[in-house]
Amino acid sequence: GSEMCIRDRLNDEIKYTLTYKNNTDGVIPDFQLLDVLPYNGDSRGTNFNGSYKLNKIEVLRYDKNNNPLSQDGVEIYYINNNDIRNDYSSKDDFLNQVDGWNLVDSNETINNYATAIALKGTATEQERIEVNIYLTPENNEVEDVYCNLATAQTNLNTEELTSSIVKAQVISRELDGFVFIDKDYDSVYTQGKDELVKNAEVTIVNENNEQVNDVYGNILTTIRTDEEGYYSFKNLPKGNYRVLFLSL
Repeated sequence: GSEMCIRDRLNDEIKYTLTYKNNTDGVIPDFQLLDVLPYNGDSRGTNFNGSYKLNKIEVLRYDKNNNPLSQDGVEIYYINNNDIRNDYSSKDDFLNQVDGWNLVDSNETINNYATAIALKGTATEQERIEVNIYLTPENNEVEDVYCNLATAQTNLNTEELTSSIVKAQVISRELDGFVFIDKDYDSVYTQGKDELVKNAEVTIVNENNEQVNDVYGNILTTIRTDEEGYYSFKNLPKGNYRVLFLSL
């Protein structure tokens, strides 16, 4: 299972949640889980600017009655080696096939670049393991997309289980519209009746009538409508805005 996380500001932390469940009434002695983290060209739809660091990996274990379990018996790893992206997600015993794995504790501050995380250990009967992965982006841009999935095996000889793809995207806010002369006085643009106004001056202010900067810190200056009377202010921070028409 997994949880989708959508952020609304640049460089906000990304959180992915992966859930592994032992649905049997027996102990699984050697399950393993691999999450190759998002990267450009990963065929999942990832497309982002800049980079990111792995902040921490939080592992929570619960028994069949949803009571917390200790971390004994589960090992947590991360790696910063691009080789893990080269089909190792579909091979057995990846922890021994790629060099550079680092053993860490749950919730330990990592703050390092990473290409994958992994778990290995024992799952008790009906146990649920929740893995929270926290990434901190650097220098990303509006509409960047980070897509993730994970694979798991109950032991080295079984078929893999693959999660669905989950997506985190930086939201792009845009305020746009058309300037027209409402000749039929119904407050709605009616093609063939109302007149679209090209080259009209349009500006944007916040609810306090102050100038507005976009998410990159650029001042949104006065613009003019195009040949179809259309205007657009892109990459807006979260807030309330007013559009002013300076000339028609």
